[in-house]
Amino acid sequence: MMWNNKRTREEGVESDAATLISVETAITGDIRFTGTLHVEGRVKGNIDAENGYITLSETAIVEGNIQVPRMLINGTVKGDVVATDHLELAPQAVISGNVYYNLLEMARGAQINGSLEHRIETVTKHLPDKTSKDTGDKKAAVQKEAHA
Repeated sequence: MMWNNKRTREEGVESDAATLISVETAITGDIRFTGTLHVEGRVKGNIDAENGYITLSETAIVEGNIQVPRMLINGTVKGDVVATDHLELAPQAVISGNVYYNLLEMARGAQINGSLEHRIETVTKHLPDKTSKDTGDKKAAVQKEAHA
């Protein structure tokens, strides 16, 4: 249709919106987006999308957690990665953090310095709450319930 601006950019992403963070751009702060995000520069903050696709080029550096359904990473991530649908790691990908995924493709040369956890469900929030200081109390309560 002539007046319908929505096109499928990536499987499951219905949006004409595409955003570029260029190689000489540095952003400090969290990013929440819909559609497609291409990162070539530096992001210091978390990146989140309920329905989106992100690509990180070989020059990209993200210092924070990324939670996006579909990802292609060929840059550096210093934080946890949650891909509820599909995660592709290209040869120059380096992740220093835990990776939670549904479907994973990993090229020779890609690195993960953390744990891998396969998750079939597509629940939107997988990241543990790192700001909570009482995790020991919660673990003890869970252990008490298990023994009761």
